[in-house]
Amino acid sequence: MRKQVLWSDGRKSWVKEGRLPTKLEEVLKSGKDFHHRAVEIKELGQRRIELKLQFGKTNDDNNTYVHNSGFGIESVEDSLISESDGNKRKLLCGTEKGRHTCKNSRTAGILVMERPCGVVVNIKELFSSESKSQVYAHIHNLLENPAFNSTSTICYDDACHLKKFAQNPLRCDQTAVAARINGMEIICDRFHFKNHIDAWCRKNCNPLDSANLKLVNTEVCEQLFSWLSKFSAITKHMNRWRFLFLMVYVLDNHNEDVVSGVFH
Repeated sequence: MRKQVLWSDGRKSWVKEGRLPTKLEEVLKSGKDFHHRAVEIKELGQRRIELKLQFGKTNDDNNTYVHNSGFGIESVEDSLISESDGNKRKLLCGTEKGRHTCKNSRTAGILVMERPCGVVVNIKELFSSESKSQVYAHIHNLLENPAFNSTSTICYDDACHLKKFAQNPLRCDQTAVAARINGMEIICDRFHFKNHIDAWCRKNCNPLDSANLKLVNTEVCEQLFSWLSKFSAITKHMNRWRFLFLMVYVLDNHNEDVVSGVFH
């Protein structure tokens, strides 16, 4: 048996019943009345249209249909520190990158995820700025891969804001991976740690206190970007796709050189 499916991008297609998305199969088996409504969503630094599933009969109350879990949305709670007296204050470290919007409205460059040995494991395009929500979402997607089940420490130059974002109750237990990130060690690299002045950050994101980073080169990403900067002149006037293609090609060759023992 085949069923016609209306996808979130507006396409329609006929799909065998056994190949339907799991969520749709559960809805059909429930026997409940349901419908969809197109909703504009802003997550991960981007605006998009999604079809939201709604049970019951339709009505004209927009609030019934617009619902966001908060998983990929930044909130004021992300940067608040709870003091021993019960009061809350804002994190004092002035290292939050989301405040610095790129002049190019379409892209803010790439986020590179790299092992301490120098092998790049993933690259993702960033939009508008290097916001916490985008960085967190890309880390979440990466850790869904079973190949990274043994990863226990995340080293990032704005570790304090990322750590607070991951610990926010809005998202810290929404998925198994989110719960895992919440419990992981999120530490600042040694080079940038001098810029972190908040007492909470100095206590919870200090690379000198991490047993996992004792013999680790925490500046491996800075060294990679220093090498990548050699290509800035030729990428300045490239369109989005040529730039991304070049980065993938160059970093793939970089990985081959690292594995073979040739360092830049």
